[in-house]
Amino acid sequence: MFYHDKTVKEVLDLTATHEGGLTKQEAELRLKEYGPNELKQGKKESPIKIFLRQFNNVLVYILLFALIISFIAGEKVDVYVISAILIFNAIFGFIQEFKAEKSIELLRKLTTLNTKVIRDGIKIEIPSSQVVKGDLIYLESGDKVPADLRIIEQSNLQTDESSLTGESTPVTKNLKALARTTPLADRTNMLFSSTSIVRGTATAVVVETSMVTEIGKIAKIVQTTAHKSTPLQEKLADFGKFVGYLTGVICLLFFAVGIVRGMDILEMFMAAIALAVAAVPEGLPAVVTVCLALGVQRMVKRNALIRRLSSIETLGCITVICSDKTGTLTKNEMTVTKCYTNHDYYNITGRGYNDLGEFTDKKSNKIDPQEKFPRMLQCAASCNNSSDTIGDPTERAIYFAAKKGHAEKIERTGEIPFDSDKKYMVTKHEGFDYYKGAPEIILDMCDSIVLDNQKRRILPKDREKILEANKKMAKDALRVIGLAFKQGKTIYFLGLMGMIDPPKEGVEDSLKTCKAAGITPIMITGDHPLTAEAIAKKIGLKGKVMTGSELAETDDETLKQKVIDYRIYARVTSAQKVRILNALQSNGEIVAMTGDGVNDAPALKSSDVGIAMSIRGTDIARDASDMVLTDDNFSSIVNSIEEGRIIYDNIKKFIKYLLSSNMAEVGLIVISLLAGLPLPLLPLQILWINLMTDSWPALALGVDPAGRDIMKKNPRVKEENLMTDLKSFIISAGIIGTILSLGMFLWAFKSGMPLDKVRTFTLTTLILFEMSVVYSAKSPRPFGNLTNNRWLNISVLFSILLQVLVIYSPLNGLFKLAPISILEWIPMILLACIGFLAVEYLKMIKLRQIQ
Repeated sequence: MFYHDKTVKEVLDLTATHEGGLTKQEAELRLKEYGPNELKQGKKESPIKIFLRQFNNVLVYILLFALIISFIAGEKVDVYVISAILIFNAIFGFIQEFKAEKSIELLRKLTTLNTKVIRDGIKIEIPSSQVVKGDLIYLESGDKVPADLRIIEQSNLQTDESSLTGESTPVTKNLKALARTTPLADRTNMLFSSTSIVRGTATAVVVETSMVTEIGKIAKIVQTTAHKSTPLQEKLADFGKFVGYLTGVICLLFFAVGIVRGMDILEMFMAAIALAVAAVPEGLPAVVTVCLALGVQRMVKRNALIRRLSSIETLGCITVICSDKTGTLTKNEMTVTKCYTNHDYYNITGRGYNDLGEFTDKKSNKIDPQEKFPRMLQCAASCNNSSDTIGDPTERAIYFAAKKGHAEKIERTGEIPFDSDKKYMVTKHEGFDYYKGAPEIILDMCDSIVLDNQKRRILPKDREKILEANKKMAKDALRVIGLAFKQGKTIYFLGLMGMIDPPKEGVEDSLKTCKAAGITPIMITGDHPLTAEAIAKKIGLKGKVMTGSELAETDDETLKQKVIDYRIYARVTSAQKVRILNALQSNGEIVAMTGDGVNDAPALKSSDVGIAMSIRGTDIARDASDMVLTDDNFSSIVNSIEEGRIIYDNIKKFIKYLLSSNMAEVGLIVISLLAGLPLPLLPLQILWINLMTDSWPALALGVDPAGRDIMKKNPRVKEENLMTDLKSFIISAGIIGTILSLGMFLWAFKSGMPLDKVRTFTLTTLILFEMSVVYSAKSPRPFGNLTNNRWLNISVLFSILLQVLVIYSPLNGLFKLAPISILEWIPMILLACIGFLAVEYLKMIKLRQIQ
């Protein structure tokens, strides 16, 4: 049902209400019929489901299989250790996801809004949730609109609809019936739920509530759009399957070979366990989770709250940022940047609602405005209803421009309020009046002018210059206001002030960073094309402009071909934003959508990463997002993308480290079994390496500092194999580790040492080698960035101390190890150093081949 095309009488008839409002009984019946005036929340996951989801991982399945084998074999210690690993990983993952959801809940408003309604002919205040269709609502400046309303009375009414339409300028309202095809943003006789009144008063009738409002319709779209897996989740799933299949085949093969050779079944079970434990990087799920969690903590410090743990990694894949203009690229604050008086232009520095700034001439020389045009500044300050803290954005902009010129309000004796038909306002003072309004209207009123503080009759050439200045400022997308004063019967023209919604600090630099990083920024806004283009020019965003009407005439296939050629989309609807995103994604782009308004929510949900705003953001936008910016700053998005790239690089580093270490262990066990030698390491000893000594350095790699070129590379392609550029390192380091540990095992075994001491030599050699290889994994360049990670240095030392503790404490009996002398450490340390140098030498050879 449309109401904007109906007269006031028709709307009252359709909603079955009257001038005295509904009766109490009528309201109660309608509340039962239509339900509370609340937006329904999407179904939330239970804590149990979140916890159980932590076990849905192929690598975890392999550990469960090893747990069952250990239980069958009667290895209780192994059972306890593996169980502890599984539970720790699940609890840690659950805590991070649950805390992220709870953090978002804190962003919701905790207060219930009240609304003034007219019932039984009396104005009363009730909770907004009890508003029903047909209620008469009374609204004044500062009120939130509780539902979709049709205006029946109004006085100087203006609303802020930026959260719904993206339009930053207050919308002037009226009562006139409109054409049915009138776009949402131009329905000036309607008020919409979640928007606010910035000026004037109104009485309006409720025509839609809850999910039937314009916001409710958007909420439905958001709740029916499913989330996709992130690239990291997909890569880890594929990698887990690969490791699982490979491990299963190897274990079955060796078990079969052992049975054929007539070996003891229990012994082969033990060998299979050892092989499975050696092959599977048990710490990988936990390390990935911890790495992402640490990334989340760093992001909070950089003003970004991650709602979904693994979405932080997806930021590193982003190729396109679709950003709303209002409140994201701009401050959503009008600022006077230029004025015209004395037939000359003057610039005004500073941004936002504050008095930090100064006046300069065309040559950027500082001037004293009180000397040049004091009367215009006094008019700007006094013909104004705003203050330091409240007011309409346009009036506040003019007010602070006057304060920058050290002007103060003077006492008034009366006021003629601004009227959208007259397009001007007047304030009365002792002996004179000040005028402010549309330049053409103000100029037509004037018969005189003030030039250089002197009064004279206005001439036709004066009018021509003023109109040309107005045109020039309008072409720069400045909203222009004319100023004048009346003394006696004479009205004197004072000047023009032009204002614009300024870009946020750092946006221009952030866009340059995006360009260097191979990321395409696109502005999508409900604002006028000229305004959008002017802002884009100021922030350095260059490209073609497409309007919503042009977009509506473009079919999906044509849009897919042209979408990346445009950098600015203006006057678009929320549905068109989703079309733009779909077109980009169909071209293989990974898209981030930033925004704070309800109109952004469907695009936030449909994008690969939805980035909502906290300060000005709506509940629906935050619910639809993957990430919330706590400072509403576009620069924080670029920081987030940088963090995503760092995390992915660091994940590749510790995967490279863990797999090369595991390959050395697998090689050691496989060759020993093929040679008919005893197990060089027991399953529990391998678990000790993988979980207690390897995990700490791997975690430290997760916080490895970023390389200098991290934001000078193109984004990763989504289809990139996780093992790209890692295979050569994993294989070479794995082979070197196998040779060194096997050599130490054979030397100790042939020396006739007890098996416990032989395994102590083998285990310690392998650990020392892996502690050296972790430094090689930091950089593809030989000897690159060896000591710039303080946490890595501490973790390596800690891991070595753990091994010393096991060897020289009663724990050696539990792990079936034996103490060794200080001199016996020398050959193990030498082998580890040789291994490190060998890996670095191979990195040098590979780098020369690439160059």
